[in-house]
Amino acid sequence: MALGALCASLITTGRFQANAQAATEPTAEILPLVQFEEAPLVDVIKTLARQAKLNIIIDPKVTAIDQTGKSIHPPVSIRMENVTAQNVLEAVLNNNNLRLESDQKVSRVAFNDPTPEGRDIESMPPVVVKTVPESGAKEVAPGIVEIKVTFSKEMTDNSWSWSTAWQGSTPEALGKPRYEADRKTCVMKVKLERNKTYAYWLNSEKFKNFKDRQGHSAVPYLLVFQTSDRSPADRANAGASPDALLNEDQRRVLAWTDRQFRSFFDARTFDGWSAEERANLEKRLRDALNGPLTREYYQAISTLAALHSTNALPRLRELAFDRRDKDNRDRYMALRALGILGDIASVPEMIHLVYHGNVNTRWWAQISLVRLTGQNFGKDWQAWGKWWNESSRQPAYNPEIIRWWNGQPEPGKLADSLDESDRKFISDLQASVVSPK
Repeated sequence: MALGALCASLITTGRFQANAQAATEPTAEILPLVQFEEAPLVDVIKTLARQAKLNIIIDPKVTAIDQTGKSIHPPVSIRMENVTAQNVLEAVLNNNNLRLESDQKVSRVAFNDPTPEGRDIESMPPVVVKTVPESGAKEVAPGIVEIKVTFSKEMTDNSWSWSTAWQGSTPEALGKPRYEADRKTCVMKVKLERNKTYAYWLNSEKFKNFKDRQGHSAVPYLLVFQTSDRSPADRANAGASPDALLNEDQRRVLAWTDRQFRSFFDARTFDGWSAEERANLEKRLRDALNGPLTREYYQAISTLAALHSTNALPRLRELAFDRRDKDNRDRYMALRALGILGDIASVPEMIHLVYHGNVNTRWWAQISLVRLTGQNFGKDWQAWGKWWNESSRQPAYNPEIIRWWNGQPEPGKLADSLDESDRKFISDLQASVVSPK
């Protein structure tokens, strides 16, 4: 069991206020590292309470032991960086169904009230089911981004508590938060600095304005992440687009695809559409992805990307990474969509499509990888995988070769076989530009 030493300096930035309520937790000392490994629950609680300068009493049910003198509760393993002791204490309590009943002089640690029989989901408080970026994420790109928090239930509009976890833990907010059309996802546009750790309490002991439509306050959730030292624009060596990194052949494929499939692609921005109109369109498009394979099906892939539908990501990943030997038009269109949507989590699977047997698929895997990462290793899937893993990205890339089609050459001969196919493909593209049919 180890508890990090106190950090000597504190970071100060702006704070966001919601509902005229200053969502700022009391200033506390920042611990650069707090780590427990298989530590007894009661010991962890006492250590953190002492560090947080809290006078506590613990319910006998929490301190209960078995016949051997050991705690009846599971041991605690947790690691958190750049947090206060109270932040960690609250996380430990939440993870073990415990609550802290605060008082001016003494606080009591006890189990949450058991769920009464007969309760339904609507009577229960909402919980966070997804965040973008994920809590605990590292290498988050700096710059102006949207932080998204999705709850388990529809929420009350214009009500939220994006609270600081410690003084200066939150980035600069650019405008007011808003809910997306699903009424479950709250979005905050912020400016992220390089090489910083950020954290929000989404509801807390003091601020509880994230509420469902029945008025139940959401269970508090700690969102913490770190930014990297380079933005996508930096990686692209240009101020505008990662496409600046595309090589000459990749640009030829991009231009040919735009000419060949222009009628399938959607260039709309959907500015001026209401939330209800966006939601209705998104539902129709997602339904279209269930088939049949009509023109509407292929157009839906592109329009969902133009709509920036993160709800479509699971289905788009299925289409892109389906390991069956099939017609591949929806595969490479889905790859294009994932690149537009910025789905960085798809990179490890996408690398394997760089050696796919379908020429459009493997070239669009390259193009989307460049757009997602700001790197360009071309057709060298081994270099892509090595870079990803050496950068400690998650999920990790598995270098084992996937057998995409019957008759696929052995790994040692695969690259040469694909090179020959690619040379013919690029030659045909050049000829089509010189002598269009």
